[in-house]
Amino acid sequence: MTRPLDERPEGLRAPRQRLLTEELLRSPSILRRLSVRASKTQKGAEDLNQDVQRLARR
Repeated sequence: MTRPLDERPEGLRAPRQRLLTEELLRSPSILRRLSVRASKTQKGAEDLNQDVQRLARR
């Protein structure tokens, strides 16, 4: 039953759109944006930590 879908994945588009909500269909895009934001936040926290350590040594 899954072999035809494996061979022609474009056949999943219509059932996916009928079964999944709009939010679930958009989730990969949302997760990519969140990942980018999390990376920027982590970089900012690391930079802030370095600044604090540099100030503490003065």
